[in-house]
Amino acid sequence: MRQFKLPFGILIGPEIQVFYDGPLNEQENAMLIGRIKFEKDSKDGEEFVSLFSKESFSHDALHGFAAEFLKKNHQKTKIEELVKRITSDDFQDQTKELIKQHLIQEIDSEVIDAALEKVKIEIRSLYIPDTADYQVKLREKAVEQRQASRESGRDYSKFDVTINGKSKVKLNKRDSMHFVISESVYFGISPEDLMNLTGRKAWIWVNKVCHSKQEFELEEIRNVKIYDSTRWSNEDDALLIYEGKTYAFTNQQGKETYDLVNKIFHQYPDLKGKIKKKES
Repeated sequence: MRQFKLPFGILIGPEIQVFYDGPLNEQENAMLIGRIKFEKDSKDGEEFVSLFSKESFSHDALHGFAAEFLKKNHQKTKIEELVKRITSDDFQDQTKELIKQHLIQEIDSEVIDAALEKVKIEIRSLYIPDTADYQVKLREKAVEQRQASRESGRDYSKFDVTINGKSKVKLNKRDSMHFVISESVYFGISPEDLMNLTGRKAWIWVNKVCHSKQEFELEEIRNVKIYDSTRWSNEDDALLIYEGKTYAFTNQQGKETYDLVNKIFHQYPDLKGKIKKKES
């Protein structure tokens, strides 16, 4: 395109791709502005024929098509940037501060701070990018993650786990470990016995039956000097009740997860447990 100084280019392969390299393009390389699949009654195909057929060809219409795409693409980029900003940790901290300012006139500041410490505010994105671009980004992210894993030594392994006849697939280290621990307790193995394999530091508990995180955190939490709620599997459905006590298991799992799960399965063969590491 640049060799012949053309603003538009067409590549025909498994699909038709339209490229733009005119004055509105601020990128270094030509920009892909259209994909047309070979499908019957395709509206994109009809528009392509209208733009490039000899009978209806118009430079103004073609440049208008490019301008409209660039406008939408710019808006999409702005939306993605804003969604990323809104879902950031900093923005969630600001949300807590806004809540505090809203309540400060009627409730004591220390009470608000104490209440907010027991509240998790999570803003999640419901934004779904264009399918084609999204799939490309997912593949790029996966490649970058694997490369980062190799360079940093971080482990992004996934596991298929079977225990007590229940199976779950593609679990991360945290979910794999909690699945095994919780099923072991449900099977009747005491947390005290499991501590012989996991270590005592992997557990906290209260001397009461609790059915919610809120109830759990109101009690005196044992086996930890400073309680950091983010480091424990302490959601309502993750708490483990055994003989009048309520336990929470650590969510800080490392490369030892696979070996530790196998140690538990070896120690308690009646669990009929298996763990298989998935290829990245």
